[in-house]
Amino acid sequence: MDGKNYTAYVGYDEKIKAGTFSEKEVVTDGNLVTSRGPATAYAFAYELAGLLGGDA
Repeated sequence: MDGKNYTAYVGYDEKIKAGTFSEKEVVTDGNLVTSRGPATAYAFAYELAGLLGGDA
């Protein structure tokens, strides 16, 4: 996680000490794609589909 941007489930920004936390629903940094948890599953899926060249 060093040098990476990420998002995570509520409260995990305090547990993950490396990287830069964002409150966005989905964050992509290189080949790392993270989301805020189960409530953001659709946003996460659309991001992955878009990254893989699908029509999201």
